[in-house]
Amino acid sequence: MNQISWIYIFIGLIISQIIFSQHNAIHLKIVNEHNNPIEGVYVTIPDQRCFWYSDSAGIVIIPEAGLIPSDTLMLIHISYEPKKMVIESLNNFETVNMNSDIKLLNEVIVKPLDPAALIKEVIEKIPELYVQSFKPSLSLHAVIDIFDANDSSSLIYYKGILQISQPNKKKPPLVGKLSEVEKISKKAKSQLYPIRVSSFAKMISLQEQGVINNYKKYNFNKYQYIQYRENEAIKVNFHLRKGNFVQTGYLIIDENTKAIIALQYSTQPMNKVMKSTVKGGIRLTDLNSHKVEVNYVLNADNKYEFESGTYYVQYTNRSKNMTNSIILNSHLKRIPSIHLKLENKKTIEKLFFE
Repeated sequence: MNQISWIYIFIGLIISQIIFSQHNAIHLKIVNEHNNPIEGVYVTIPDQRCFWYSDSAGIVIIPEAGLIPSDTLMLIHISYEPKKMVIESLNNFETVNMNSDIKLLNEVIVKPLDPAALIKEVIEKIPELYVQSFKPSLSLHAVIDIFDANDSSSLIYYKGILQISQPNKKKPPLVGKLSEVEKISKKAKSQLYPIRVSSFAKMISLQEQGVINNYKKYNFNKYQYIQYRENEAIKVNFHLRKGNFVQTGYLIIDENTKAIIALQYSTQPMNKVMKSTVKGGIRLTDLNSHKVEVNYVLNADNKYEFESGTYYVQYTNRSKNMTNSIILNSHLKRIPSIHLKLENKKTIEKLFFE
């Protein structure tokens, strides 16, 4: 048999392996009512440690290895109604529709209110309504994906469990890891500096959100009575414009308890948000895009706690000899407290490198 024949056989084997691997996985494409892909859908099998998140195209690939036909997939997203699906009812390629969890109450008697006064009342209730974020500890399913925006090359990819605690409030939180996948590029540290890869953790604590701790600077001028997760709620829009800083978003407030149960905001692009000294000169960092989505739920002790969130930010680092744009995309989902042998805990700033 000549060399060319062997090459064709080799190529055929590779193609067959790719096809085989694809048929040994369930491919979900998750879309909304308008057939647009939904990113950040948390997909899991209850009582198991496996989990996945949909990507920007709404795609989730679930390996069939270890699955049982009677297993139930749970699909959860901050802005959409939860969905259950039994494995045996799915094809290898399946499109899944999710419905918005925010519904306008068209027939409700509109009760006039002062949005700014409502927000003041809501914020004053936070200490009594919410648990401390990292006390005693918070266990999370996490996907942290940091990559070059130009060529999509990975800088840091982490999928696994994070356990965050803060024994001393005057010091940064401590974090332990139980990784399923952890890949760190050799060039990650130099390319990311001065960007903090731990910035995703800021979305967890409600009190750390700018619209909460600086609410007097924000404008609250629009509200709607809605239904969110089967509860009557009030959606209050906000915005802040201060120089080049422009941020817009909304809060969803439980009408009965006056607790914030969801928030979403985005920040418009800004130049020179950071300035740092690097080898060879000065590095300027621009903010290209920034979006946060978070929700909170009532626990068994009748206190609200972080449930899930998405943190997306894109920066561009500019220096004399280099310009690179970096995306940090993080998804977190609270899970029941676990007793696992985690790696030695370290401060959250040192999550991936010293």
